[in-house]
Amino acid sequence: MSGDTNLVKLYGADSYMFSPSNYLTKPISGDSIYLAANQPFAGRIIAMNTYGCKDSVEINFNVFQKPSILIHGKLSYCLGDSTAINYSGAPNYEWINKSAFSKFEGDSTLKVYNSQSYTYKLRGVNQGCYSNVFDIPIKVYQKPNLILKPDNRIITKGNQMILTAYGAKKYTWSPKIGLSSDTGSSVIASPSINTNYTLIAMDSNGCSHSLSFKMTVQTNSNLTYSPNDAAIKFYKHADGFMNIEFIDQIEELVILNANGKILNKIGVSDRTSLTINTTLFSKGVYFIGYRINAKMEYVKFMLD
Repeated sequence: MSGDTNLVKLYGADSYMFSPSNYLTKPISGDSIYLAANQPFAGRIIAMNTYGCKDSVEINFNVFQKPSILIHGKLSYCLGDSTAINYSGAPNYEWINKSAFSKFEGDSTLKVYNSQSYTYKLRGVNQGCYSNVFDIPIKVYQKPNLILKPDNRIITKGNQMILTAYGAKKYTWSPKIGLSSDTGSSVIASPSINTNYTLIAMDSNGCSHSLSFKMTVQTNSNLTYSPNDAAIKFYKHADGFMNIEFIDQIEELVILNANGKILNKIGVSDRTSLTINTTLFSKGVYFIGYRINAKMEYVKFMLD
C-alpha cells in the first residue's frame, strides 16, 4: 500500500541484495527485505550462495493507493424523519459500526432512520488497503413538547379567551378566522361558532409538532364559564336566571351594558354567590364588574 512498509521474504540463497536501494526502508537482514514506495516500480533481487554463485530476478511491484473517503449528506434530522449518508472514494467499503435502523440505497448511499443519535463508522477498501476509519455522528433531534393552555377551551358567544402555547420557538395558527393573529405564542380567540384549529410549532432545530384543537362556543343559557384569571364564574341557574359564584372575596359587583352604563350595583362583601334575573335585560352584550383588593375587574357576557 502506498507509503506503507512491506515485508518481502526470500528463499533459496544465503544472502541477498536489492536494487534500486532507495526503496529499502532498512538494511537487508537475512532473508527479509523491507520496501516502501508511493507508486509502482521494478526492482531486482540478487541472490548469492556460500560458493559465490549468483542469480537475479526482476520483479514488478504494484503499489495500491490508500482510499480517501468523502462523506456527504445532512448528518442530523428530526425524530420521525430520516437522512441519507452518501460516501465515495473507494471501490469497496467496510462498515465498522452500523445501526439496524438503516438500509442501503444503491452502492454509495445509506439511509438512516434512528430514533436516537448514533455514530456510524466506515472505512474504504482498495486491493486490501484500508483507509482510516471515519466516524459519522448522526444527530436526532426530538420534536417540540407542545403545550397549549388553557385546557378548557370553551367560551360564551361574544366573549374571548387568550390561548398560549409553550415548548417551541415559532408558532402558526390556522385558520386565522376568530383569532387575533395567525403567528406568535399567544393569540386571542373569539370565534362566533364552534371552530377546529391547528397549531404548528417549530423549535430552533427546525423540528415541528402539530396540535389540533376545538374552540367551543356556547350561549350563556347553558354554559359554566370561568374567564382566565377571573375571581368569578357564572352559569345558568334556571331559565331566565344566571348564577354568579365568587372564587375570591369580592367587595362589590356591578352589571353594565355595552356602553359601560351601570345597570345594577350589588354589595357582596359577605356573600359567596348570587343569582341574577336575566329577563330584566334585553338581548345583547353586558359586563360584570367586580371590585377586589380595591381594584375593578370586568368580564364580558352575552344574552341571546
